[in-house]
Amino acid sequence: MNNSLTFASATKEEATRFSARSGLRDSVPGVRMVSRSHFLLLLSAVAVSGGVGEPVAVSVHVRDRVTSTVGSSVVLPCTFKSDYSDYTTMEITVIWKVKVFYTGSVLFNVTNRSKGGKDFVDEVHTNVNGRYKLAGDPRQKVASLEVENVTLGDSDQYFCRVEVKRQGLRAFMDESNPGVTLEIIGSPIILRVSVKAINTTQPIVQCLAEGQPFPKIIWIDPQNNKLPANSSDTSVTSGPGKYQILGELRNPMFGGTYTCVVERQSLTQPAKGPSAVCSSIQKLACASSSKYHQWCPARQCRTQRAAINDQRLAP
Repeated sequence: MNNSLTFASATKEEATRFSARSGLRDSVPGVRMVSRSHFLLLLSAVAVSGGVGEPVAVSVHVRDRVTSTVGSSVVLPCTFKSDYSDYTTMEITVIWKVKVFYTGSVLFNVTNRSKGGKDFVDEVHTNVNGRYKLAGDPRQKVASLEVENVTLGDSDQYFCRVEVKRQGLRAFMDESNPGVTLEIIGSPIILRVSVKAINTTQPIVQCLAEGQPFPKIIWIDPQNNKLPANSSDTSVTSGPGKYQILGELRNPMFGGTYTCVVERQSLTQPAKGPSAVCSSIQKLACASSSKYHQWCPARQCRTQRAAINDQRLAP
């Protein structure tokens, strides 16, 4: 059996590093010098087979979970190990995908390559909606992703893929599995308050709200009383959106202003929304304000409610 190894006529720096890791020197019998392409192919074979020195081709690491809030920018951490990323002749490509390992949709794709010497440039190939950018230097083995202006819809699982290669040769690569789970927390807001008429004597006041976690809906009647939650007359169901709920107030007993208030399940600060205004239940002379605002000091809330009350229709 021939146990000789084939080395390359690579750069002096590359040959020195590899021979130092493998414990071999040019004087070892059976070692011969060939082309640089054969040298890189040899590195690939050693990495796959776990041979001499067991170099690490690429190994990617991510955090399990990251939490942020709506409207902020968030960084999804990703680092990697590679024995070849230090070589200036190597290109490093960072790819971030969403939802599914390996076959998921690509959100961001960038290649870091040498401009000559020790200067490098990032060439972006894909950047969906222009909301993504590298948050680190691939030459320092950091492939983190920054996501700008996150929304509730960004809550998902993300996968970091790193490819290290020399142009014209196959790449060393690895992709995180499982990925990093991004959870976005959204303050409760009211999207719409409206009145739906079943018939001439049975109106339903509806309040569409959004938040993560799902908010709690509270109804306040014209006499400023809180109505029982989740009763037969105050039902709550899933809304049309993933993070939306729909509260319905059936059989309102008084004419006047019915106010929808939404609260976080774990907090006491509410988001105050528009009020459905009914001056006469029997005649269904109802309207709703198109304005809404998040939680505010009591004085501002009273001002908003007064403005809404002025919009009520005459019987």
